Amino acid sequence: MKKANGLKKRKIIIYYTVTIVLPCIILGVLAYRGVKNDQALLERETRKMILTTSQGLISEIIDDLRDVEDNFLSLTDSTSIPKNKLFGDSSLSAFTNNNPIISGVFFLNKGNELFLLDNHILYNSTIHKETKDDSVSPNLIKIFEQGWSYEYRIKDYERAIKYYNKALLTTPKDNEKAAILVSITRLQKKLNKKKEALETYKTLLKSYSDIYIEGELHIGVISMLESSQLYLELGDTIQHIKTINSLLTNIKNVKWKITQTAFANSLETILERVDGLKNVTEKPMGLLDVSDSLLAEINKRELSSNYLLGFHFIKESNNLFKSLGNHQYLRSNTGNSYLIFLNQNSKNLTWGLIYNQEFLLKQMLKSRLMTLSTELGFEWEIINNNGDVLEGTENLKDNINTINFNFPNPLPSWTLILLPEENLGIATVVFRNQGVFFYIFLLILIILTFGLYFTMFIVNNELRISQLKSNFISTVSHEFKSPLTAIRQMAEMLNDGRVPSDVRKQKYYTAILKESNRLSLLINNMLDFSKMEVGQKSFHFEKGNLADAAEEMVLSMRNYWQDKGFEIHFILNKVIPDSYFDKESIRQVVQNLIDNACKYSGNSKKVDVEVSTDTRNILLSVKDYGIGIKKEDQKDLFNRFFRSSDALTQQVKGSGIGLTIVKQIIEKHRGELQVISEYGKGSVFQVKLPIKKNESDEKNTNNRR
Repeated sequence: MKKANGLKKRKIIIYYTVTIVLPCIILGVLAYRGVKNDQALLERETRKMILTTSQGLISEIIDDLRDVEDNFLSLTDSTSIPKNKLFGDSSLSAFTNNNPIISGVFFLNKGNELFLLDNHILYNSTIHKETKDDSVSPNLIKIFEQGWSYEYRIKDYERAIKYYNKALLTTPKDNEKAAILVSITRLQKKLNKKKEALETYKTLLKSYSDIYIEGELHIGVISMLESSQLYLELGDTIQHIKTINSLLTNIKNVKWKITQTAFANSLETILERVDGLKNVTEKPMGLLDVSDSLLAEINKRELSSNYLLGFHFIKESNNLFKSLGNHQYLRSNTGNSYLIFLNQNSKNLTWGLIYNQEFLLKQMLKSRLMTLSTELGFEWEIINNNGDVLEGTENLKDNINTINFNFPNPLPSWTLILLPEENLGIATVVFRNQGVFFYIFLLILIILTFGLYFTMFIVNNELRISQLKSNFISTVSHEFKSPLTAIRQMAEMLNDGRVPSDVRKQKYYTAILKESNRLSLLINNMLDFSKMEVGQKSFHFEKGNLADAAEEMVLSMRNYWQDKGFEIHFILNKVIPDSYFDKESIRQVVQNLIDNACKYSGNSKKVDVEVSTDTRNILLSVKDYGIGIKKEDQKDLFNRFFRSSDALTQQVKGSGIGLTIVKQIIEKHRGELQVISEYGKGSVFQVKLPIKKNESDEKNTNNRR
């Protein structure tokens, strides 16, 4: 009966397979191949259409740039050499203002020296020669010596003011007159004649505003800053903020030729004063809104100014003259990139454009590609030649189905990556032919049901391993970071000369050495663990005294841990005979066990290391009085990456491979490793190594590896 049932079952299975499963598979394969062919054809047509349309979009943008260049060529064709380096030509200024794609215009003289058109730059990296005059006449020195005598020695401020006013009549240079007037304002403020000081500052602004004194003091900037402060002291908050807004307006409109230092200092002072006014009871809100608006515009212009000034530092600038009429994509030492266009006009004068890549990227490329991608259904991104994503809808670099298109001249060296959306052709065919694909679906469902169990098993196992690896990487990263951070901080302080005392220097050197040793332990553990995992770790057995090797490592570890309040005791109860062992590996065992004991010692901060012997073995034990180990965790203690889930253990950082390395080293020495622990009372790790009295024992051990 059983045999008949078995035959019947086999017949049913064969019948089911022949009449249902096989025809469904055949029909499914044929239908699937037809759908795939149609889908492949549709995908090819879609990819071709997307690429062609995108190339047309890029061509339109290039045409827009050509129009800008044609206008630029017409404008500069008859332009002569500028009278100064500011390029104050109104037609060029209007041209750049009307074309946001342009960041700046520059000029190359016959010596291939580069000058920027400054109408968009808030400040210069250096003071213009026509603005700055550092020379001081002997007469002015004599004037100040006498004036300072009245001011600081005699403290007769009125007499000092009269003396300075008289000196003004005989001083020919404007910068010297400005310096004398600044001294007068200082005296007027000391006499509490604030209104008179305001009038003096008005004189400075009217006659000497764009002059520097004492190297970096710009008269216009300091006059308006000091005037605003005087208005505040006089209780005129409205005039105070109006003066600040006037100063911001002058800076924004580049009324003066100020240095980057003067710009930064004035902006810092202005921000402090504006923020201070926001905390008062009666706020001039309308004026403060103007201040915020001006500051926002200046901050935006500051980025552009830094970008344009960085153009001076391009290494290839000496070769610009050789590439007339070409577009170039260059990088400066500051990391900025520049897209430029050069042309030599009819007077053999060289002019150039610096394109605004931000505007090109976001306003021209991004906006048009977003519209096009919505219409045609594709994802896109733009990357530079370093592979960095500049703009796009998502990260597509690693997708194998993308279409790559390199931008032609005059665009930068960027790449456009396109990815058509997934085609729904297969799903449409399935839903239109449900009867044909039902049995295929049923078969797939059965396979999935049986495969689900195995999949879940594999996934859970992989997740567990992945979690262990993730925890290991996170912990090891932290373990590396701590000593590296300490070494870097101390090295920077030593390098910068911030440690004057030799005693402190020696202390820092010692600390760096300790942290380096700590780092060496981590690195050695990682390297040895990796070698042991693939069976490439080699051992070199030599005759020596294991107690001496252990004591040497105890002294080294004690030197590190005693700074953290630990007491590490070395106990030797009897004479230990010489034996054959790998000295470096045994040192690593002691080092890892002590390190482990100190980490989990809790509040006891006491560790005992004892070396003893019995008739056949050398016994090495490391004992701590810390948090201990739960019994259920002791069986997994030497497994790689194992970390107890206990809350106290989780508070201590560890890699999870230290004890694994110890166990593998001991096993290579034909020894034993055991742990005796009671939760909450500490742990004892005991190593038992056989005494190898002759070289044949060592060879036998090597043969066992």
